[in-house]
Amino acid sequence: MAMINSRLVRMEEKRNIRKVIMFSIGIILVIIGMVTLGIPAIVKMVYVIGERKAGSGSGNDLIPPAPPTINLQWSATNSAVQKISGFAEPQSQVILTLNGKTVGSIKVGTDGGFSFDNVALTSGKNSLLAIAVDQAGNKSQPSAEADMTYSNQQPKLNVNSPTDRQTFSGDSGIDINGSVDPGDSLTINDRVVIVGDDGSFDLKWNLSAGDNTLVFVATDDAGNQTRKELVATFNP
Repeated sequence: MAMINSRLVRMEEKRNIRKVIMFSIGIILVIIGMVTLGIPAIVKMVYVIGERKAGSGSGNDLIPPAPPTINLQWSATNSAVQKISGFAEPQSQVILTLNGKTVGSIKVGTDGGFSFDNVALTSGKNSLLAIAVDQAGNKSQPSAEADMTYSNQQPKLNVNSPTDRQTFSGDSGIDINGSVDPGDSLTINDRVVIVGDDGSFDLKWNLSAGDNTLVFVATDDAGNQTRKELVATFNP
């Protein structure tokens, strides 16, 4: 009798070990799938599981969908109309809000992707949120807030020195200084200029004999630009 019990214990231990191994393999495969296939594949897998659950006849679906994910191409733009895309539970309905107001709703495709065309932004910061509603009427938690700034205003560009048509002699190296809005970029004749945290710039520039055209271009995060052109003359 003791030998039979011992054999049963060993058989049970082997079964448990096999379960642990299979569970571990399953976890590894899921991780590999997330890394190699990305969000769409995972969403599709969740959809398949949900379909099996719905067809099992085990009762009403009371499980809410996962919060949608909003994917923005950029955080700032100078275009007032944007396409807003993301992922949510396949076949669910996604409701999009902009600054607390409902923009519209759209049915998610079988691949989990959704897209709202022609979303009109307001000037300044725009906060986007999305909620998914599955076929059983369950609502998800709101998505993470996605922010996009809209601006079509020209950025500041001040050139203190040199002034237009200023003439230099002796040393061909001149001082160029001025300021742009903090965070904006600057080029002079397509050459990138280092701008300080406060928006100021100060650099040396070598002139050629005669007239030298200097083209300043300031660009903000939204892609708006301000362009200034001046001429500095050098007499050796």
